[in-house]
Amino acid sequence: CNFSLLPDTFLQCMPLEALPISKIGSMKQLTRDFSIQTFYHRMLSYTHSKNSEGVPPVESKKPAKTPGPGGSAKGERVKSLLDKRILADKIVIQPPMVDPNNIKYIINDDAGLRCGDTNVVEEFGEMMKATPTKTSRWTGTMVTDNQCSPMELQEALATASGFIYCGLGKIFGLISSELLSRLNMSGNHLHIIADQVVTSYVLRHHTQEKENKGRRLLKLESPLNLAGLLYLSGSVLSLVNTVDTNSDANISFLTTLIKTAAELEVPMGNALYLTRFPPPPEPVSSKPPTPVAKGAKTKSPKKTEPGQESKVEIPVDIHVPASLNPEIYNMVGFGLPHLTLGEGAGAPGKK
Repeated sequence: CNFSLLPDTFLQCMPLEALPISKIGSMKQLTRDFSIQTFYHRMLSYTHSKNSEGVPPVESKKPAKTPGPGGSAKGERVKSLLDKRILADKIVIQPPMVDPNNIKYIINDDAGLRCGDTNVVEEFGEMMKATPTKTSRWTGTMVTDNQCSPMELQEALATASGFIYCGLGKIFGLISSELLSRLNMSGNHLHIIADQVVTSYVLRHHTQEKENKGRRLLKLESPLNLAGLLYLSGSVLSLVNTVDTNSDANISFLTTLIKTAAELEVPMGNALYLTRFPPPPEPVSSKPPTPVAKGAKTKSPKKTEPGQESKVEIPVDIHVPASLNPEIYNMVGFGLPHLTLGEGAGAPGKK
């Protein structure tokens, strides 16, 4: 089932994904949002009128009013573009889907400085080779010897249907919050921002940036404000890092997340949950199966009469761990958890 938390600003800073409720029942998708209104408007992106499917429109029983001199009928409220209602008998909600043929990425490696044991560019490239059905037509840039260009980042955000960033420091080091709020990203619905990798180079660079930016701009450069700006630009699901991390843990979590979504063909919210809580391997039975003689009858399960089913209570062990692994709970999802990757067109040059 899908589960979305709507905490206030202060609770957003807490690792809410570590709550014991995330392991109860059939919950497999857990995301956040800012309010019920923001969650509602994300769903409006995938609502379609039943009239387009051949259903005749519902005629209004009230007589039409003549418009007044101001352009609207007297006593009638002027309708806004956001004045929509989700009615079960008039609207069809389709599952949100991202075009995998128009996903762009920027892998901004450590600017020539090794900050971990894993090569970020090679690890991301191996992930794409392992999932060709979804990632064969992805385009992007892998920067290894210098910093990513801000213009390249703006072009990817404005033209892609989904965007992935993995790099040093904060993404605000490449694009300011003011510029991000002005970009037209109405067609970009999925954002995976795996940033905040800390190195000595990043700390020196951030110290120089703080001297050139005002206090007001520095307050806006937070993961919560980043998710809010992406929502205002049209994002349906934003996965962002909330705390500082290291290069090895960052690229490992990102590649595992994409592999899970591509290979299992599950929604991104479910892929995030399975990456955070991988299922245990299936136990291998050491005993060989008992042979059954030819013609022998096997015992069938005893049938129970209707209304006499045995009530089995599943024990739920709820406990709070003594410590939390920040590498597991670092990436947080904001938006619709059931966003999925569509069917890819295959590798270029193949039919």
